[in-house]
Amino acid sequence: MRRKLFRNVLSESEVKRIIAYTRTMNLSSNKRAGIGRCNDRLHTVRDCCVRHVKPMAWLQCKLRTLVDGDDSLLFDHMQLTVYAPGNHYNTWHTDADLDGTDPEDARVHTFIVMLKPCDAGGALEFRDEDEEIHSDKLYAGDVVCFDAKRDRHRVTPVEDGLRITAVIWMVDDTIDE
Repeated sequence: MRRKLFRNVLSESEVKRIIAYTRTMNLSSNKRAGIGRCNDRLHTVRDCCVRHVKPMAWLQCKLRTLVDGDDSLLFDHMQLTVYAPGNHYNTWHTDADLDGTDPEDARVHTFIVMLKPCDAGGALEFRDEDEEIHSDKLYAGDVVCFDAKRDRHRVTPVEDGLRITAVIWMVDDTIDE
């Protein structure tokens, strides 16, 4: 599957439900989980706050309808992410390696659910095979789905406001068999 943008997948009340859930996790922009960061001083790779939790069943059902294909794919954990002003995921990356053997390499699809867009900056950018950069403005309730192994992406620095997303992966649990 190549990158697809789905508008208004979640209603305002569903977005609020997930954001309320993030509050129970004590997820704040000033408490970093340290996942993927290059070093504490420079934050050259990634600077944001993340928590990994089990995705809600109702959300899994909604997201499954967005992808065609094998019903044997399973949902992995959900990453709740808060980017405050200056936060970013500046490095171009994929969410899994094509020939990798780490558990993350079982990822097939990545879903980014926009819960709260920031006021400026914080763009989700994709780089295609011709090195061209593409980005769509995301609104609360929008979902971007893309190939976890092939689609290189990043988040530009947030300039104003908070950017809150839920990132969820579908995995092929037979990859190690």
